[in-house]
Amino acid sequence: MSSESARILAANSQVIASLQEGDLLGYDQEGRLYVQKSGEESQKTQRVFEEAQAKTLKQEKGQAIVLATQKHFETLDSKEFLGTYRKVLQVINQDQVLSTVDKKNLVDALYQSHYKHLCNEGIDPVTAEATITIMMSFDPEVDPETKERISPSRATGGMSGAYYIRNREGEKIGVFKPRDEEPYMPNNPNRCKRRDTGAIRTEMRNGQASGTACYKEVIAYEVLGDFAPIPPTTFIEVYFPRSLREKDRELILKFGSFQRFVEGYTLDTMRNLDVESIPVLDLQKMAFSDIVGYNADRSMGNMMYDSEKNQLHCIDQGVTFLSSLDWNLPPDDILAEVSCHWGDFPQCRGPILPEVKDWILGLDENKIESIIRSRMQMVLTQENAPSTGDLEKYINGIVVSNKTLILFIKKAAEKGCTLSQIGEMVMEIESENETDPKVPMIQKICRETSAAREANNPNFLVDPWKFVSDTMDKYLEDIH
Repeated sequence: MSSESARILAANSQVIASLQEGDLLGYDQEGRLYVQKSGEESQKTQRVFEEAQAKTLKQEKGQAIVLATQKHFETLDSKEFLGTYRKVLQVINQDQVLSTVDKKNLVDALYQSHYKHLCNEGIDPVTAEATITIMMSFDPEVDPETKERISPSRATGGMSGAYYIRNREGEKIGVFKPRDEEPYMPNNPNRCKRRDTGAIRTEMRNGQASGTACYKEVIAYEVLGDFAPIPPTTFIEVYFPRSLREKDRELILKFGSFQRFVEGYTLDTMRNLDVESIPVLDLQKMAFSDIVGYNADRSMGNMMYDSEKNQLHCIDQGVTFLSSLDWNLPPDDILAEVSCHWGDFPQCRGPILPEVKDWILGLDENKIESIIRSRMQMVLTQENAPSTGDLEKYINGIVVSNKTLILFIKKAAEKGCTLSQIGEMVMEIESENETDPKVPMIQKICRETSAAREANNPNFLVDPWKFVSDTMDKYLEDIH
């Protein structure tokens, strides 16, 4: 860069830094930026590069404008990016002062600056990259070739909207699940109709409120991710199409969960022999985390195994931490909704490994409660949220259910039960006889506790949790 361009860059940086709301940005014949203050008499911005005498300096002027603008964006925080970006690009497009190449370089540089800001604010690099590429995918200023490489694509299967997110190289890095596309939410792509059952709407399972799956995804990772093979999961909020259908691509601000993409084959595509080769420790970790997290949707399709790295991954934690074991409900409303497909695996029929048993016995239900309450309270900040009172009742139900499960599996583990045995005690049981259905032990315990509450049983009134504990001991007494 020449000394003249360096001087232009320094002057441009000061001009951009002084911009205020309503100011107009212009360029003079030398490629210097100037500001027309709000309220001043309007004048047409000079079109620098249409002047013959300026053509020889076009490249250096373009670079100066790009570098000056980039320098200004380095001073912004992430919340200022979008508004300032739109304003600057509007001026640049209006005055046609940049070549196609310079404009592409500017757009790329500004998004890279935004990426650095997100990382500096504590967002992990993968999530920051996802935020950037989603924004770029729907930005008319980004070139079509880049968009084709990075644009989100709909993940097949499932009742919710879920989208593969790519980095700027086009590689899958995660899955975004917007809250407004969950079952029974306004923009669900599968047309799952809203089903009202009172103040809190439920979806596929009892105890699962619509519009809460994205919070459950994050809670499951924060509660269980240090132990179980759950990919890193967090929240993101980005402008995203209301729908990917061509006729409904209006951008709206969407909030949801973002889970790191993992490689592997789902267990339903693997041979039994290959499934049985998965390390016992990994599978037991996943299975017990499913019980603690009250997972009602652990199918073979959301267990993934990477044979090259010998790693098991469990994805899709949206239908977890349900409230249907809350013994403050009427007895008939209490259902064991844990539903997992690992019960017959040979890894689960043997003794619980010491490392897994130590984790079970060391579970801190109060710490887990704190995470549940903190994350679930965030529901109130979103549209289509229940009332504060209804949400608090729902959260209390989740906490009671979770503490009940933790207390039960601690007792069962200390008694020497295998994972398969514990699974049979807590999971829903499919029964061909609808008039005489089989009832899992945990459901019987919670219903008996609920009945004692309704009958004002003195033992329950003195100490409800001791009543629950004693009832569990009674049921576990004959287990060998």
